[in-house]
Amino acid sequence: MPPSLLVPAALLLLALPLPARFPPVPPRDEGDDAYRFLAGLVAKEMYELAVEAGEDFLRRFPAHPEADLARYRLAAAFFALDRRAEAAPHWRTLAEREGFAYRAEALFRLAQCELDAERFAAAKAALQAVLAAGEGYLAAPAGFLLAECEFRARDFAAAEAAATAWLARFSADENAAAARRLLAWCAWERGDAAATAERCRAFLARHGADEGGAEHAAELSVLLGEALLARDDPAAALAAFRSVPAGASHDAALRGAGFALAAAGDHAGAACEFAALLARYPASPHAAEAALQRGVELLRAGQPREAVAALAAADATPATLYWLARAQEAAGAPREALATL
Repeated sequence: MPPSLLVPAALLLLALPLPARFPPVPPRDEGDDAYRFLAGLVAKEMYELAVEAGEDFLRRFPAHPEADLARYRLAAAFFALDRRAEAAPHWRTLAEREGFAYRAEALFRLAQCELDAERFAAAKAALQAVLAAGEGYLAAPAGFLLAECEFRARDFAAAEAAATAWLARFSADENAAAARRLLAWCAWERGDAAATAERCRAFLARHGADEGGAEHAAELSVLLGEALLARDDPAAALAAFRSVPAGASHDAALRGAGFALAAAGDHAGAACEFAALLARYPASPHAAEAALQRGVELLRAGQPREAVAALAAADATPATLYWLARAQEAAGAPREALATL
């Protein structure tokens, strides 16, 4: 699964309307002034002060005619500050207001908060309510987020169906590339290596040169390599891994190249790829695995002494100790091998 999941930043920051309506000037009272003050703070993006003003307003004027709009602005301020756990109860309250003019927008923001908290069923229900509300400009983002919700809930068949239906309607939308990326990952998570490879190639052909899309192109190139390796095509897999430039996903590409070379029988070459990963990306999440595999491939390449040195420097896991003992025995040190075990 991709590390950060699939929701594009543009969708997370989708600008929803802020009500322009103010209370009528006559008669004027303290509540009207407090609401106008809150509205002004939000309009000027002074969100910390808006939170204070919004909470104060709801505490002092819970029955004011503009109380729901004040709650909407308060929730928007929390959301803008990335304080989604505090925003969610306010969005939820507004989502339950059947006659509220901005109910669809509240539902959409609620869905984002629920998804952020991994309450997938609640997020899905909110998104379905957004779509049922018929607010046209929210159809595309809500439909995409529904596919993302299914994916994060690990219902990959449902995510695939949702993304496919969404692309049939919104193929030119700004999130179309993200939907096609999601479809590639759905195929992989379902265990369909052939469909994964096909979708990765289609994505790279269509979006590989997109402005700002280098990170996703690298990610899908690595996924393509993994799919080809799963289909017993190490040569094509190696080409996919080696197409990834230095930068995002390059450590994963070096890892994949190591496994591709090993599958092709080039164990010395595989050991070099794993060594390169360790040298260039020592903090990579793949580093511990690479340290083990480097030793294993050195041993398979007929270099037991080098394998002993590599494995002795790796984390002392049961797998590492097993291979270290094998390398020590192959290097002519059976007593050390027994002691290691």
